[in-house]
Amino acid sequence: MDKDSWGPKTAEMPDPKEYTLEDMEKLLDVGSLPEELKERAWDMLKRRVNAFAFDGRLGHHSSKVHIRTQEGQVPISVPMYNSSPAKKAVIEEQLKKWFELGVIEASKSPWSAPVVIAYRNGKARF
Repeated sequence: MDKDSWGPKTAEMPDPKEYTLEDMEKLLDVGSLPEELKERAWDMLKRRVNAFAFDGRLGHHSSKVHIRTQEGQVPISVPMYNSSPAKKAVIEEQLKKWFELGVIEASKSPWSAPVVIAYRNGKARF
């Protein structure tokens, strides 16, 4: 896999496991859609099969990303928010997992933004 096909991720990713349509049908539920919409949903999923990973890793969808900044833009650096011990644990656990999987890597940059933890269906989400 060449670096140009990595997409928006900033770290080299291990080769993703390729899932067959049969694997996806076992793992995904398109819900109670009308038959015509189910077919369209499965067609879209087939075209984007690499965008999904069911083994705890991120999926991979090749795309080029370019972030435009205005000429002379001063880097924006926002300090971290204070977090509760529960949220800190969620942050540490997720960062550890992403470092181990090679999804992220340590960097020093003048640009930064704080992590936000939101809860959905009672589960903390990064």
